[in-house]
Amino acid sequence: MRKSGPEAVLYPTAFVVLLLILWECAIVFGDVPSFLLPHVHEVAVSLWKGITTGVLLEQTWATVSACAGGYLLGCGVAILVAGCLAESKWANRFFLWPITAFQSIPKVALAPIVFIWFGFGVESIVTLTALSCFFPVFVNTLVGLKSVEPSYIDLYRVHGGGRWPVFWQIKLPMASSHIFNGLQIAVVFALIATVVMEFFSSTRGLGYVIQDSANTLDLPISFASVVLLAAIGIAGTMSIRIIRRRALYWERDREASTAGTGH
Repeated sequence: MRKSGPEAVLYPTAFVVLLLILWECAIVFGDVPSFLLPHVHEVAVSLWKGITTGVLLEQTWATVSACAGGYLLGCGVAILVAGCLAESKWANRFFLWPITAFQSIPKVALAPIVFIWFGFGVESIVTLTALSCFFPVFVNTLVGLKSVEPSYIDLYRVHGGGRWPVFWQIKLPMASSHIFNGLQIAVVFALIATVVMEFFSSTRGLGYVIQDSANTLDLPISFASVVLLAAIGIAGTMSIRIIRRRALYWERDREASTAGTGH
């Protein structure tokens, strides 16, 4: 059963505070030079200035918009392809192994190729992000669609349900838990791919800010950008969880029932 209430916030907050204390102690007592690790307050000041002046907010929006575009494209195509492979034995035999083989290629290694193909700009970022999001959603969707209990399908067909009604009304809802698992994993992959591509082919976004500030040894703004990236990742993951709880109401009801029985 998931924890809720103050504990869900208290423990992570305590961990972050402890981490910041250890960070500051390492600088003060470990005699770490500032060009290697800035003070916590320097990062906080850079973050505050970047937000209040709007500079970091603009860069954050550039990263979020490109990341969201690639995420939606990659996840949408993944669900579509997985549905086709689950419903067609021919397509499954023909495309499953090539798709699996393609996944073994690290997507970061494709960044220079994507840059050559799509050029300097948001198109490259969206493309690499979509490629990175594709496989976790594809695998989870395919597993979910293939793990549906055959008896439910047979019962529905006995009552006159055709192939596509069975897919939309039985298979897809029963596979939705797996699909949301893939969507949640894909958030992290999307953010990584977006930042990596911003290193290569952009003059906007938090990835570009990190690279540019590293070249000028402005580490406080680099760390401030990393903090914003962490916030984006948390917001994206929490958004998927909220959508999941609203869409898959039967999971919420089951949790409530389990909590009520004390198990």
